[in-house]
Amino acid sequence: MLSIDQVKPYLTSSHKDIRELAEYYFETRHFPLLTADEWWQAFETNKNIPNWLHHHPVMDSTQSPASVKRLIDLTNNAFRQIKVMGQPERPLINFLPLATLREFSELILSTLKSSFYRDAVRERLALYDRSPEELWSALNTLSEDYRGLAYSELPITLPDLEDALTTHPDFTIGRAIELTEAVIKDTETRYDGWMPVFVVTLLGKLRHTPSVARLITLLNLLDDPFNDALSTEAIQSLVRIGGQDVLDAVEASHTHHGAQWVGDMSTDLAELNSPAVEELLTRLLEKETDDNTCTSLALSLMSLCPTHPPALEAIRKLVVEDRWNTEIDDPLRTILPLCEITGWSPPELEHWRSIYDTPERNAQLKARFDHLFTKGDPETQRMLDEIREHLNVKGILNEPEDDPVQIRDLPPSTFIRAEPKVGRNDPCPCKSGKKYKKCCGK
Repeated sequence: MLSIDQVKPYLTSSHKDIRELAEYYFETRHFPLLTADEWWQAFETNKNIPNWLHHHPVMDSTQSPASVKRLIDLTNNAFRQIKVMGQPERPLINFLPLATLREFSELILSTLKSSFYRDAVRERLALYDRSPEELWSALNTLSEDYRGLAYSELPITLPDLEDALTTHPDFTIGRAIELTEAVIKDTETRYDGWMPVFVVTLLGKLRHTPSVARLITLLNLLDDPFNDALSTEAIQSLVRIGGQDVLDAVEASHTHHGAQWVGDMSTDLAELNSPAVEELLTRLLEKETDDNTCTSLALSLMSLCPTHPPALEAIRKLVVEDRWNTEIDDPLRTILPLCEITGWSPPELEHWRSIYDTPERNAQLKARFDHLFTKGDPETQRMLDEIREHLNVKGILNEPEDDPVQIRDLPPSTFIRAEPKVGRNDPCPCKSGKKYKKCCGK
């Protein structure tokens, strides 16, 4: 796979599809590959990203004084509170990781204009003065708060509590392992409040490698590991821990869960962003027979900008043999940028360029797109057509998506898309609140 420095220049490409693939390469929440300043530079170029999406990778990345100052300025100058990652509307500065908040507390407290915001920051910082027993007790209170009453009254967030507990690793690991073992032994414990979910998250945040087998065992006990909060957090914790132990455990257990598990897990594993992941996803793709799962595996593999010949050949065969599920995504929309970024030149490249974004092919893709969301229901189709008409009246669908620069020798096209592209990282059009790749784009 390509290195960080090889892919980084494409974040500021004038072509949207190339930018999106580069952004997908760097979209790793647990091990940020770019600094906050590098993300700011990328967002300055890509003006089409919604404002509230600009900042979550910035806050997850290594912070600098300049980046923190920009976030403070946004908070001071915002006409409304800024929404971040679907969280309730609160000051943007409140979503900085607790460790970053502590590192830059003097700058933040001296620059924030609002006394309310300053008090909120101080309340978060006060967590460092609490004992681990007090923090654990507060976490347990949240776990039993099904109606959200206690949560709304606390001046702190769940991630803050978890981050504060990670500063007491021996205490936290001991308690987390004890409860996780109880959950594995007793089915009823799994659904006794939210505490099992919280402790699994803590094991991941502490990157506790000895718990890899424990988390895999937990996943194997669940019937549907992608429709359960506990299993979702277990998977995210495995990704946070990372390393070859996790990859080996996933490969050894994938047959226990079947095709959907393989496809969905691949999206999370891609966040580890390593040659070992590229090789694992290639092996899984070569073995898999379900076309939908193969498509998900291929998309995850392409997000790594692979250069491994078996990986590229497996992707190519999926398209050439017409096994790619175009209801999930248009393969050429990712393959052509992949060829541009990696220099890969499959035999079909010129043909793919000649048919990309043509009226005939886009009509076919539109029909499949419609079927995916309407399931053939005339009333739903009517509503979708009305939405398109409204967007056309507003001029949204007729706005060019890219600068005139094309992908290498790709001939310019004057065709205007019938509907906006749905990016794998965009909010799903079905309004579930999830990203497209985690919802209808599976």
